[in-house]
Amino acid sequence: MKTGFRILFLSAEVAPFSKVGGLGDVAGSLPRVLARRGHALHVVSPWYSTIDAEAHGIRVVHEDWIRFDGRKQRFQLGKTKYEGVDTWFVGNPDYFHRSGIYTDTTGEGYADNGKRFLFFQLVMSRLIADRFFRPDVLHSNDHHTALVPLFCRLLGRSIPAVLTLHNVSYQGHLSPDDIHALPPDLAEELRRRTIPPAWLNPLAVGVETAREINTVSPTYARELLRKPTLAGELHPFLRRHRTHFRGILNGIDTSYWNPARDPYLSSPYDSTRLERKEANKQTLIRECGLELQAGKPLIGSVSRLVQSKGIDLIIREIPHLLEEGAALVFLGTGAEAYQQALQETARQHPGRVYYSADFNEPLAHRIEAGADLFLMPSRFEPCGLNQMYSLRYGTLPVVHRTGGLADSVVPWNQPGGCGFVFHPYRIGEFRRALREAMHCFEDRRLWRRLQRNGMGRDFSWERSAQEYELMYIDALKREDSHAKT
Repeated sequence: MKTGFRILFLSAEVAPFSKVGGLGDVAGSLPRVLARRGHALHVVSPWYSTIDAEAHGIRVVHEDWIRFDGRKQRFQLGKTKYEGVDTWFVGNPDYFHRSGIYTDTTGEGYADNGKRFLFFQLVMSRLIADRFFRPDVLHSNDHHTALVPLFCRLLGRSIPAVLTLHNVSYQGHLSPDDIHALPPDLAEELRRRTIPPAWLNPLAVGVETAREINTVSPTYARELLRKPTLAGELHPFLRRHRTHFRGILNGIDTSYWNPARDPYLSSPYDSTRLERKEANKQTLIRECGLELQAGKPLIGSVSRLVQSKGIDLIIREIPHLLEEGAALVFLGTGAEAYQQALQETARQHPGRVYYSADFNEPLAHRIEAGADLFLMPSRFEPCGLNQMYSLRYGTLPVVHRTGGLADSVVPWNQPGGCGFVFHPYRIGEFRRALREAMHCFEDRRLWRRLQRNGMGRDFSWERSAQEYELMYIDALKREDSHAKT
């Protein structure tokens, strides 16, 4: 296999510098593994004012301007080295000096998000066209960077491009006013590609122009091709380009999510010392002010509180779980109605239900380690990471058979079983899976076997990185064949 690609990786967020969700985790982890495998990685994201430049050693290495939205606008290019990866930041105070990445302090998305990320993409396209960056492969992620391959071609520089779709629920439609901010030739091309009623779908354009496309799990890829309601406007485009569309399951940072070395745990452990997991359970019980009868399960959930995560099913099942003697710990924010429901449930059942709406990374680790069961009954889930964290920590997940959940959790009664899976998405099926989990929990020998099965699964980025390398090779081949026609 050819090694040593120069890969330009574009993302709206990159952990640990900026992170809202799974996109930031992927952009922070995958490039580091690819760099260790011999590739030259350049990761670029916006330079948000929330990024501590001094702490991360970011320095300005380039300044220039572009014409955008009817005027000359300057930008700065910052750079640092992070675990072997050249990491760059495009700065502009008008677009990126905000209190949040996508939303303000009230949770509302910025009205000019379309222009903000068009500006970022135009800057990157100009830098590529001017050969400031000279990649072998361009890797775009989601709608925030999906237009860069097209812009590069229009500016006279065609680069083999891949596009990763992390969650097609967010397609980033651009208004006529957004498009008007671009230079006339680029704006005219986007108007030509606009889907009525006159709003542009950048993901659809990205699917049309990238040489290879993937999403973040094999099952989610199949679901997007099979279910028009799930893919939305993107469905006919994915169907048309299905021969170069694939699913690659995300990995996790196994050094950070490691129960044997986790600094947030009171008692580190591994699959050979699972009895020490009980100490973490007791620590979590004390921290949350819970009371739990011996031999009963502690159930955890760390999630955005939105309908797609199956929070409605969880709330409906809490009374039944309490009747069975379980205690529950919830961490997450989201829809006000769900937050209020969990707050009220915790108020009505002190000592049995705990809920925190604070962002608390240490508590998230302690829930993964201290809980016996982890609830993740998502309606759909492109990949999901928490079920992988749970399995690595010997905490058995209860999941809906969809997307990455289906690809990572083996039902308890199958070879290699490590969790509890239900389908279709119905309250009765979820209740059945919970009953199975409660029954299995009573069989300590069986439970230990399921825990070790889960802890033995390989969710490292090494496995996924090999598949991305193959996709880069396919993109280079397709670019070469297009150049010859």
